[in-house]
Amino acid sequence: MDQNSTQEPNNFIPADSIGEFPGYLEFDMVKDDVSIEFVVRQVVIEGKPVAVCMGEVYALIADARNTDAIHLTKEVKHRPKEKPFAVLMDAESMCAVADLNKIHPDLHKFFKNPELINNLFGNKGFLRFPVKQDVGLDATMIGPGHKLQAFTFYGDEVAYKFEKTLRGRLKDKHPDGRGEILITSYNISGKPSITKREDANNLSATSNLFVQVNRETSSGGGSYSIYDFNLEGIRKVRHGSGADMIDKTLESV
Repeated sequence: MDQNSTQEPNNFIPADSIGEFPGYLEFDMVKDDVSIEFVVRQVVIEGKPVAVCMGEVYALIADARNTDAIHLTKEVKHRPKEKPFAVLMDAESMCAVADLNKIHPDLHKFFKNPELINNLFGNKGFLRFPVKQDVGLDATMIGPGHKLQAFTFYGDEVAYKFEKTLRGRLKDKHPDGRGEILITSYNISGKPSITKREDANNLSATSNLFVQVNRETSSGGGSYSIYDFNLEGIRKVRHGSGADMIDKTLESV
């Protein structure tokens, strides 16, 4: 993308000048597409995690197939080496690798037809889950030990656009992969999740990572709805944006 094609957000540093910047950078994905391109570059080309606003909290996003990015994410969080991260995939990819042995048989229909997942979550959801061990991910760092959960992007169009763009680029980078995205809360392991820009900036200043400055979205904010899929069935963990519509849909399937 031509970086001069749109107005640059405050504190934006052109990608070709990143080496000259002596610290962390705030980017603004709400203001224009330049910042989305820039932060996608950090993850895909530079191989570094970035801090983005996901609902009410900040999250670290990284390439789940980049071992250096995974190690750096653990260093930033002071995370125990044996504790794996969650993985985000789209419905089609998730259905191909989800471990059905961890899901109630009545829910298997969702994971045999990605369209059911997309319809249920309005095609604006993302999922994290225990993966099978034949998908080329490091089992000591990614996947096992996490519940299969679905989140919604209702009311957060900016995050949805970023996640979709990043996933596409990761699929291009790793043709044998499925665009897997590492996601974890942006905080020191064991500490409360970061919700304030000042706290996110303080952590970024010590880790030299890039952080999203503008928490607003084009169509409003709010917390994400979260649902667990497990051997007992489907359970709503958090009632957030889109939950009423999802609950109504679940009653009819």
